[in-house]
Amino acid sequence: MENEITYYFLRTLGMAPQYSRIVAESNVHFVTIVNEEKIRELWKAMTGRANVKAELEIEKIKENWENEFDIQKMLDSIFLVCMVGVPEKVVLRLIKNGFNNIHTLKNMNDEQLLRYREIDVSLGYRDAIVWVDQNRENILAELTTEAPLPENIKKSYNEQVVIETERKAKPVKRSKNMRRYGVEHLPDSFSEFCSLEYKNSDILMLKLDGSTLQEIGDIKGVTRERIRQIIWKIIQPLPEFSDIERLKNLVTHYEMSVEDFCRYTGSNKRVYNFIKLKYDKVAEQQPIEEFLLHSGKLSREQVDIILKEKGKFINHEGEIVGFKLSNIVDEVLYKHRDVFNIKTIRPYLLDYYSEHSSEEMPSTSDRALAGMISRQKVIQRTNGYFRYYPYSIDEILEFKEELQTLFDVPDGVYGIEYFYDSNIDLMNVLEIYDATELANLFKKIGYKNFDRLNDIVRQSQVYIGSVANNDSSKEAFYLSILNHFDGHPLEEVAKYLFDNYSIHQGTALSYLGSHFSQFIQFGIIEMDHHLPDDDDFYEKLSEVLYKPIYTFDQAQEIVKNIDEDVALTANVVVKAGYDDRGSSIVRADFITVDSALESLWLNSDYVFNSEVKKSHSITFTQKLYNLELSHDLIRIDSERYMSIKKFEKSGVRKSDIQDFIDEVLDFVKQGEYFTWVSICEQGFHSEFIDRTGFDDYFYDRLISTSEHVDTINTVKKVYIYGMNNDNKKPKLTDFIEQKLNVKKIDIDDFLTDIQDEFGLELPKSTVIEKLKSSPLSFSSEMNKIYIDEDTMYKDIYEGEVL
Repeated sequence: MENEITYYFLRTLGMAPQYSRIVAESNVHFVTIVNEEKIRELWKAMTGRANVKAELEIEKIKENWENEFDIQKMLDSIFLVCMVGVPEKVVLRLIKNGFNNIHTLKNMNDEQLLRYREIDVSLGYRDAIVWVDQNRENILAELTTEAPLPENIKKSYNEQVVIETERKAKPVKRSKNMRRYGVEHLPDSFSEFCSLEYKNSDILMLKLDGSTLQEIGDIKGVTRERIRQIIWKIIQPLPEFSDIERLKNLVTHYEMSVEDFCRYTGSNKRVYNFIKLKYDKVAEQQPIEEFLLHSGKLSREQVDIILKEKGKFINHEGEIVGFKLSNIVDEVLYKHRDVFNIKTIRPYLLDYYSEHSSEEMPSTSDRALAGMISRQKVIQRTNGYFRYYPYSIDEILEFKEELQTLFDVPDGVYGIEYFYDSNIDLMNVLEIYDATELANLFKKIGYKNFDRLNDIVRQSQVYIGSVANNDSSKEAFYLSILNHFDGHPLEEVAKYLFDNYSIHQGTALSYLGSHFSQFIQFGIIEMDHHLPDDDDFYEKLSEVLYKPIYTFDQAQEIVKNIDEDVALTANVVVKAGYDDRGSSIVRADFITVDSALESLWLNSDYVFNSEVKKSHSITFTQKLYNLELSHDLIRIDSERYMSIKKFEKSGVRKSDIQDFIDEVLDFVKQGEYFTWVSICEQGFHSEFIDRTGFDDYFYDRLISTSEHVDTINTVKKVYIYGMNNDNKKPKLTDFIEQKLNVKKIDIDDFLTDIQDEFGLELPKSTVIEKLKSSPLSFSSEMNKIYIDEDTMYKDIYEGEVL
């Protein structure tokens, strides 16, 4: 690094490492940065482009230098121990634990010293004191003496100053165009311009005073088209006037009458009409009430009165909407959060009308009201009941991967309760309160979004994989179950279907009795299967069927390869030395499915993800995940898991994995988002990385196994450490909101900063879409993200309204 001491002084004042590094590597000195007024020009000279966040970082450290730090504090900066070889990651851990300057280190006790075993901190403390004493003159010079910019940066800086000065000045060119107005230079303000006398100035003034083109044409004895041409030739060459520039957006962006314009701005109709003539309005103008709401001109109560006069109101999302039934339905659903049907919601709608409007609620049929409600933010239940639901389809699709895993089950017909009960934590996160709500959620999202989901019938029966919603497919599924229970009571089949597929026993008994009566004799299943009675078959079977556990389909295929006429019935399973566990068979020497899977996987070197997925078993998938969390299996890439037995052969122990994760959590701050890329950029390193030597995927995946972090699934995982346990999964908008540590920023600059800091390439369109459902705001006109809607409107219009 070209200027290391500047780097650590900037870090002391709070500048982010990536920006501090750019300054130091550019050999720009500390005093230059903290005293520089033309921050944007200097940054562009150093990097070749503007960066709003970097400029704000410099403003922050300038303020800190002026208000909170002095030379003595800088001489005692904890970061100076880095000058004698202490890694910056250790310094960050020290700061996190309250050690903010060198002299506090001498108070560390033995227990505290052990936490920083990577170095001898006490030695670093003593060496740093010596180093500061030996280099005091140079340090003071860095803190007090302004050094010239390097020549290459100085040249670029001067060029940027000229460009920026010219841009801000916006001088009016001297040309013959100006002389047509009878002056060498035009005045700055439009009001002064209106006092000039030049050829046809009276025509423009007549138009600005409200006369029509036809009326002016009649006065001048020419056509209205000729008047239009004359006016256009006058206004077209005119530059931006100062008083027009700060008012034009009101007229172009809002549906505003001349009376409203004069009333709320204190300006006059000439200004209004000039803006209408010279500037095009935007494609979708906002109602004037939006301006009144955010401009601070009127109180909320005054705005409400104006809105009521115009048949509008401000809804729970802060939007101005018309006072119509569909919007009232939305308000009632949001406010009460009860479970309604068409009959029970009507009294609430009537109450809202009587309280907020002088008009009566319009007469609406139950059918029309039901259609209106279905288009609101609701989730349906059974028997026509519904309730308010806070999430949009786009927000739910953020959890598509988790929802998709619900269907990693064997092909078949299931009760919807099976999927609801299989992941109650996910149901809580998505605020789904019963199985029928889950069925209706899938219907709302669209079955086509899920690879293995074919259909859901009557909010209860779910068709998965090769089993479709037709008679032949459904009968084939149930027939395969009956084959499995040859010789067993029918009630046992019904219980099996309930336990393994959540199909209600009454439903199962009714269907089996009506469709397969030929196979039921006195309540017993009689399939008349060919059962092998020769030892040769079972001897061959024992040679190929030997693993601790198989899915039923895997075992069936093995049996068919030996004798295609033999079905894998319960009797065959038992005779082969296995126990029937529904969707899988387990070798008889294992008590549970879990113990069989552990034996199968943990005694292997590798487990392949693609093989587990082929099982379509949620039991297999969940067990694989649990073994990864316990570090008995370690995900080393997208396809392979390595067993801990294989891993420890390299000399790295299971406890070393947890130590590595603890190092990561010690390095990051609680409540802040991070990625593997971001902490590496901040200087994180561990001996564990040198000892193992895997790709980044491996270390990233290990972090995700910690119970102390929550994740957001983007292109790469984003983590947050120590989030409050309120069952709310963090979202991409939460991450954006935290990283937007300024009131406003250009979205392209923001996305570049996110890529630089976190290694994330977030699609701009995706971010803009997510912002719609967050407290943040985005202006396509300004191309900026704002911390809230008020800040956005102030940025666009502050200073433009008198």
